Amino acid sequence: GQLEAWQENAMFDTGRYRRKKIRYRDEVTGKMITRDNPPIPGKQSLAKVTSIPLVSPVEFSTSSWRRAVLSLEEHHKAWLLWCYSGSICWEYQIAITQWAWNEFNTQSGTRKIAGKTQERLKKLIWLAAQAVKAELFGGEGYEYKELALLVGVTTKNWSKTFTRHWVAMKHIFHRLDSEALLFVMRTRSKQKAAFSKQSVAKVD
Repeated sequence: GQLEAWQENAMFDTGRYRRKKIRYRDEVTGKMITRDNPPIPGKQSLAKVTSIPLVSPVEFSTSSWRRAVLSLEEHHKAWLLWCYSGSICWEYQIAITQWAWNEFNTQSGTRKIAGKTQERLKKLIWLAAQAVKAELFGGEGYEYKELALLVGVTTKNWSKTFTRHWVAMKHIFHRLDSEALLFVMRTRSKQKAAFSKQSVAKVD
């Protein structure tokens, strides 16, 4: 943006002053030499009178949404930026999976889960996030046969042990999506109302 704006304004009309250095013949050697020109004044030509704005109209119109998203709790912010803005930031992915895993463990309560099963469930949590994101955009999730292969169990074992956990994980992410969207709308409304009050106060 800044470079493009500079290019738009970089054309100058120097009038009678030359842009190139003037060449002279040396009376002693007979060779052509150049002398450094002194600094010359210039005025902007009318070839391009408009400059590129540093903030595009789209960015300007959506800035209130960005402010709202960035002020959310970490897991809500991470989910919205990863799911809807296409961000592949590693920290956001970590925030999403850690929060969802903690939620899953809380829901499981005191129910005992075998160590091997626990390790396999950890592999599923990020797959569940990807599946929910795909579903939100009209895509297809994973088939149970694929998931069984990914965690290294038989289809029968998957149906018996993992299906209910998978459904619970997906439910957690669907809830996260609904909450994050609701909170960002509320936050944006509050921020806009606060900014409006500030503007009115300044005018008064």
